[in-house]
Amino acid sequence: MTCPRCQQAMTRQTVDICLCELSPPAKITHVPAFVCDECGERVFEGEVSIKLDDLRDRFDAPAAYDEVQPMRVYYYDSPLF
Repeated sequence: MTCPRCQQAMTRQTVDICLCELSPPAKITHVPAFVCDECGERVFEGEVSIKLDDLRDRFDAPAAYDEVQPMRVYYYDSPLF
């Protein structure tokens, strides 16, 4: 795959995603993605994007940025998905 930003090579890796807009925020670990070797741009395949959108919808509550909140942490392949 070629990076949409800089047109360099991308490799398949797992990354961590912060859904900081949720209240409380959530961190998803080990998310499969293509990551650009040059600029670090991340591209998610359709199925991965759908799962992340479903999680956002399930916990859709805007975060209050002026207060400290705990963060939920989920493993991407957990039964939650």
